[in-house]
Amino acid sequence: MCGIILTYGRDRVDTIAHRGIESNIIIPKDDALKIVHHRLPIQTRDGDKWSQPLHYKPGQYLLFNGEIFNYNLLDFDSDTEYLQSFFRKLGNVTIESLNQDWVKKEISTWDGFWAMVHYDSKNKSVIAFTDPLGKKQLYVNCIGEVCSEILPLSFGPELDSSYISAIHKWGYNHDNKTPFSEVKRLLPNKIYS
Repeated sequence: MCGIILTYGRDRVDTIAHRGIESNIIIPKDDALKIVHHRLPIQTRDGDKWSQPLHYKPGQYLLFNGEIFNYNLLDFDSDTEYLQSFFRKLGNVTIESLNQDWVKKEISTWDGFWAMVHYDSKNKSVIAFTDPLGKKQLYVNCIGEVCSEILPLSFGPELDSSYISAIHKWGYNHDNKTPFSEVKRLLPNKIYS
């Protein structure tokens, strides 16, 4: 069930440690942001060598939670290796590059469920997106921290009354709100930066 967190606070790093038995933390040089992935190891053809965060080229990091079932088994050892190849081919990862026709076409063929966060430490940019159904959730708070869970991003008990009203009235949440006013849910099938 893996967990992702990009945080400025050292105290938040272990708040989702229950999401996986293997934890890796990267703190890019001259950067306050901590890139953390708590991981349940996966099975691959050559053993389990695809730990994350994936530092796939200088200053470029990828966090991936989920599974892509239809990656090319003949060319890649795992879906993580496939994603490394995909992002290297993409070049500079920006909203514009992810909206290119060939990229959108390739992403639309992915069969699976995922949450991805790309961090460029040179430009200090974060890009995040989830699968079209939003099966793997991502949340962001008002200072730009990203996590697989809501609670580690909250600063306190300030509740969002409109969220509580919608849940009471409809029985579900139809937008990006969460119980905490400073934390928002990333909507499925959208790219955020």
